[in-house]
Amino acid sequence: LNWKRPANIVKIIGSLHNHPYITNIIVSNGNPNNQLLFKDLKKVTCYDDSSLNFVYGLDLRFLRGISASTDKLIIMDDDIFIDHDNLTKLLHSYEENPNRIVGFEGRNMESDSHYYNLPYKSQYCDIVLTRLLVCDKYLCSLFFTCKPLVENIYKTGIPYGNGEDILLSFIAKLYYNIDKHFIVNNIIVSELANHYSIHTHISHIPYRKILCSYLKNNIAIFKQILSNKLTTSNRQNI
Repeated sequence: LNWKRPANIVKIIGSLHNHPYITNIIVSNGNPNNQLLFKDLKKVTCYDDSSLNFVYGLDLRFLRGISASTDKLIIMDDDIFIDHDNLTKLLHSYEENPNRIVGFEGRNMESDSHYYNLPYKSQYCDIVLTRLLVCDKYLCSLFFTCKPLVENIYKTGIPYGNGEDILLSFIAKLYYNIDKHFIVNNIIVSELANHYSIHTHISHIPYRKILCSYLKNNIAIFKQILSNKLTTSNRQNI
C-alpha cells in the first residue's frame, strides 16, 4: 500500500523486482498526491486506488491481493525492507506447510488480555502481522466474506481497516482448522522510515483487544459463514 511513504516503496521494489520467485508486484496507490507508476518495470502493476481508499482503507491490500496473477501472495508494509536471501528463507518456510500463514512478526490472542506480544523466540502465534507475511490468495476472498460481521467495530478503528491482520489470521485458522500460524524468527528484516505509523495511536492496542475479544466470542458465527461459503464454492465446481 502506497500512502505517505513513496520513497520506501521505490526502495523496496528496487530490491525485490529481480527476485526469481516474484512474478508480479502490485502497488495500491491510496493517496492522490503520491501516485507511483513504475512504467519501466514489467513485473510491477500499479492501481490508482485513491477513490477506493475511503471505502476500503487498509483492506485495499486484500482487494488487490484478489487481483494478483498468482495463487500465493507476499504481503508487505511500506516500512519493511528484506533482501533476497532472507525473503527466500521465509518463502521456503511457507512452502513446507502452506496450510497456514507464515510471517516474521506475530501476536497472540488466547488469553484474558486478548492481544499480546509473543514470548521471545516463539515461532507459533494466533495473529501474523501484515507487515510481512506469505499466504494463499483465497484467504483474501474469505476475508471479504467475513468482513460484514466486524463492520461495527471496524468503523471505530484508526485508520479504517485497522485490525485487518487479526481478522485474516482468525479466518485462516478456521479455514485450515489449525491452532497456530508460524513465525520465522531467524530472518533479518530492516526498518525503513516509519513516520505516520498507525500503531503509535493511543487507541491502537485497546481497539485491537476489543476486536480479538469479539472474534473469540462469536467464533461459531464465523465458522458457519465459512462453512456456507465453502459449500457454495464446492457446488459451483461440480
